[in-house]
Amino acid sequence: MSLIVEHSVWWLVIAPVVGFVYAWILYRNTRDIFSPRIQILLGIFRFAVVTLLVILLSGVLVKHVKNRYEKPLVVLAFDNSQSMVQLPDSLEVRRQWQVLSKDLETKLTRDFEVIKLRFGSSVSDSLSFEFNEPETNISEVFTYIQERFPQRVISGLVLASDGIINRGRDPSNMAETRMFPVFPIAYGDTSTRKDLSFHEVRFNEITFSNSQFPIEIYIRAESCKNQRSSVSIYSNHKKLWSSDFTIYSDNQVITFSPLLTAEKPGLIRYTLEINPVEGEINTQNNRMDIFVEVKDSRLKVLILADAPHPDIAAIKKVFAFRDIYQIEDDLISDFKKDILQYDLIIFHQLPSTRVSINDIYEQTRKAGKPVLFILGQSSDI
Repeated sequence: MSLIVEHSVWWLVIAPVVGFVYAWILYRNTRDIFSPRIQILLGIFRFAVVTLLVILLSGVLVKHVKNRYEKPLVVLAFDNSQSMVQLPDSLEVRRQWQVLSKDLETKLTRDFEVIKLRFGSSVSDSLSFEFNEPETNISEVFTYIQERFPQRVISGLVLASDGIINRGRDPSNMAETRMFPVFPIAYGDTSTRKDLSFHEVRFNEITFSNSQFPIEIYIRAESCKNQRSSVSIYSNHKKLWSSDFTIYSDNQVITFSPLLTAEKPGLIRYTLEINPVEGEINTQNNRMDIFVEVKDSRLKVLILADAPHPDIAAIKKVFAFRDIYQIEDDLISDFKKDILQYDLIIFHQLPSTRVSINDIYEQTRKAGKPVLFILGQSSDI
């Protein structure tokens, strides 16, 4: 702790003098008002307050520095996916994994704070070597470190894995954007094998009965050059779509965009399957399930207007971008339909000076229908 004085140090001497003089002048002629005891207490209080004010006004600051020393952080991340133990000597892999973990921790603990993680489909700080996770998402390790240790100095990430990933972003790109070095340890089955997997599948989670919806399928093919295969989509054990393809390079992504027809309402499960090529060992990533909610009808939106206006066409285009809306527009003077059949009512420049909407609005309010008012020059509110 130290004192910092912006002006002369003599202010620290002058301050109590000013406080004493001020208190003496203020209370010297108060014997008729206060008793001697009260007079002394008030004088001491006034002396302390004035002295403190003079010290503060002179720019005296108290500097207090507290140092806290932390060891730099090293993160040990271990692959817990099933591909780690696909080799015949899986028991040896389990044993070596435990030896590696203890050895690294023992050597690093002297100079670093060591955090151990396991990863597969997700990341966990409870280290276990069960090797039971069906997916490997290395990019999730970088996201986990960034979110959990945002203010810590990270000296490095020791990443032990066989490098076989089937989920998430490219970890090499994420490693380049981080401010800490990555030390990879290649382990498990590091040999290049034939493998077909679903790299990404894009689809609309909501669609409507008796309408078609697209699915975008991205298949990654590794070490399968000049091989032929096929991809199929099933629902309720019925094949809905299938396509054959040929692989022309050792590292290729093949794209498909099939159109499926949603038949009945409900949560429909679709199973995507890739036919394995000859010599492919890991076929667990050749299958994937997606779920699509099929609704019976679209959300009905009504635009009621006082008069024709170019804004109405613009609003209709906005709703047209989403397939879940059925949009209608009408003039309030011509509208004869049941207002309660619509899920959203938009009043454009209504109520106006010419037309009242009290009856229609009261119906929507009692039915709990959402409404939107767009005001303009013709509005009368």
